[in-house]
Amino acid sequence: MANQHPNKQPEKRNFPRLRNKHATSLFGDVFDLSGGGMKIFRKSSRLVEIGEELEIDLQCDNLSAAVRVRVQHRECVGFHRHVYGVEFVDLNVELSVKIGRLIDAACEPCASPSCWIAA
Repeated sequence: MANQHPNKQPEKRNFPRLRNKHATSLFGDVFDLSGGGMKIFRKSSRLVEIGEELEIDLQCDNLSAAVRVRVQHRECVGFHRHVYGVEFVDLNVELSVKIGRLIDAACEPCASPSCWIAA
């Protein structure tokens, strides 16, 4: 227990977070992706509210998936620049398989708790 940071929150994710290298979305830049959601950097004057649901198309090479997501958190990182943490909603088996294929094609394991790297 001596190695744990006293203020660190326990990990709540059900799926490992993977650093995105190739998947794209018109909504914003996908930083990391998992079977349960993703982290997206977005430049826009329109704020997306926590709890809001959106339809986002993910693409990688010839693979694509239209996913419904719910915004779980939002962080301002500059003027009209935000990082959103979103979770997938209404997943069925077919869509989960598509997301898994996208993850396999687009991602690599994260070396640290947060995959987001400041630009």
